[in-house]
Amino acid sequence: MCTHRPSVFLSKRTILFLLFHTCKMTFPLLKLPFLAIKNVLQNLDAPDKFDFSTCSRKCRRLVKCTRHPYTGIDVIVGSGRSYSSVILRTGDRTCYDWYCRGQEYSRMRVRKDRRTVGDMTIVFRKKPDKMETGGLMADKLKVLYKYISDLFNIPILTYEYGNTLNVKLLPMALGIKKCEQMIITAVRDYTLDIPHLRYVIDNVEVSKKLYIGYYPHYSDFRMESARFSMDILHLNTAAFITRNVFLNMDCSVIEMNEASLSSEDILDFINQWFNSKNIRFEKLHIASDNLKTQLDLNGFNPKLWNSRVRGQYYDERKQMNFSSGLDIIRSDGLLATVKQSAEAIEFVL
Repeated sequence: MCTHRPSVFLSKRTILFLLFHTCKMTFPLLKLPFLAIKNVLQNLDAPDKFDFSTCSRKCRRLVKCTRHPYTGIDVIVGSGRSYSSVILRTGDRTCYDWYCRGQEYSRMRVRKDRRTVGDMTIVFRKKPDKMETGGLMADKLKVLYKYISDLFNIPILTYEYGNTLNVKLLPMALGIKKCEQMIITAVRDYTLDIPHLRYVIDNVEVSKKLYIGYYPHYSDFRMESARFSMDILHLNTAAFITRNVFLNMDCSVIEMNEASLSSEDILDFINQWFNSKNIRFEKLHIASDNLKTQLDLNGFNPKLWNSRVRGQYYDERKQMNFSSGLDIIRSDGLLATVKQSAEAIEFVL
């Protein structure tokens, strides 16, 4: 019976030897006591834990019940059709990368190994910093991110979609339903993106940041009943956002370009904040061609910007100059500044 911690008495070479022969179906590692197996697994690097888990269902269960330092994964879809990645993270540090390249490995002269991931057999080429597989297939990426997330019991931190034509790698196709950040740079498919956009808004729970860049314009597409409650919302093509959806937003930062909102809609948003106890809101930036009407702020007792009350710029980047804005003060003492130009309205605390 093993009475000592393997982390002290087993070298890394011995651990990898046990792991290698376990995966060759001789299973010497599985003959150790349960706690000893867990101690061995805790000393393995992420790719070795992954390899071990693919040996059998029992091996996978052992990895799943072992404590790990990992905090989450990023699912990245690169620009063009070149690559996608599932990146394992501990805080801000990248631990490992499962990398899907566009070219199938059958066309490449490289050493490769087969592993059973879930119900799919995937050909990998293992490197110190990443495990590569050929062929950018949606099913493969979907199986990989779900397997790794489940194996280490960790969430999706960031989903990022580059400027690519492959809508099969959008969240709807991958079945992503929850993440901290979702960044979609551009979608250029002109036939399928309305259901994909509806899926992101209606079905994906984003807690920290939602960024949607370019989306094709559809004159008849409107979101009538959506709820945005992430910390930061940035929509570069926001024509589909209606007045009711806008007034129901509960975000700290809201930035929308090409919006269909009017000056009156934004005035109602300001009035809603002014008569509330909302302390979460920080910044609103709306760019639209419908903002020609000047905001009537007389009901808020506005005052000209005063350098003794607040600085000239919103932050160190100096992207927002308050000197031409109007200040309003809520009953609880919170100060906000409203600035309007021909193309945009800014409302910031």
